Amino acid sequence: RDPFFTGGLSLEVDEPHRINNVMILNTYFEDGCGKQIEQLKEHHNYAIAFCGKVTNFDQLILKYGLSANSEASMLLMLFELKGIKMLAELHGVFAFALYDTSNRRLFLVRDRSDDRPLYLYNQNGNFVFSSELNILVRLTRTKVDYKSLARCIYLGDNFRKSTPYESIVEIESGHYIVIDTLTGTHDNICWAKLNRRTFPQKDVLC
Repeated sequence: RDPFFTGGLSLEVDEPHRINNVMILNTYFEDGCGKQIEQLKEHHNYAIAFCGKVTNFDQLILKYGLSANSEASMLLMLFELKGIKMLAELHGVFAFALYDTSNRRLFLVRDRSDDRPLYLYNQNGNFVFSSELNILVRLTRTKVDYKSLARCIYLGDNFRKSTPYESIVEIESGHYIVIDTLTGTHDNICWAKLNRRTFPQKDVLC
């Protein structure tokens, strides 16, 4: 099956096995031969759940002299150096959740393409995220949003960040959501978009 990761946080309930409010509920990664691959990493004050591929991994390792042996660990080291501005240097297909335990901020990041989805459930101070929609629906037991479902059927696809379920949005490609885990405030930020006025089409930074 496709790789996925799932996690969540609650501003009301203090549960065990939690990293400063953020808890990774499940990770599942495997290669084409069915061998499970772990891409849940921690480094200093940062933790990440990652799936996908950073195609310029080798170039970034050389450029910044990093000792990482996986994309996940490389992203944590790069974040430590550059913060979220590191996104401008990444190429590939990926989605990840990165938690900064010092500043208590959770970053949910999606690449420029539509290849790796990422979804967020937000209801009454509870956030649950997943790169797999069906798993998120089972975890949250959310109801069908019939207006969104009708629009999806009419258009043949979801419109932008809407999904057929209540309280669940799809993070748009080239965007990230940052959540302050102390206050619950969150922002949806564009970091890259497709320039449709050029041919061939090129990605530009927001």
